[in-house]
Amino acid sequence: MSNNTPNTKRIARVTVPCLNRVLIGERVHDLRVERGWKALELARATGIPRSTIAAIETGRMLPDPDRFLALAMVFGVSVDFVMLGEPVPCDARQGPTDA
Repeated sequence: MSNNTPNTKRIARVTVPCLNRVLIGERVHDLRVERGWKALELARATGIPRSTIAAIETGRMLPDPDRFLALAMVFGVSVDFVMLGEPVPCDARQGPTDA
């Protein structure tokens, strides 16, 4: 059976940047310091253990998806910004609008 049968479509490949643990850790650290927070304060705000915050900030650990979301919400930035450093700030309190 051929991959190009009439019922199939070719899907374009997407290039996805690799997540860099060190850069993510530096970004989390910088966001925390900009706000004047200690690691313990960030831990309490996100529910992420302080030791895990330290591991993320030093690049020893990559946050899981739930933690990326928690960090983004607490800092008021997009998950894209935490992950990739792309300047896409958002208001975490603002939900979808009814149109």
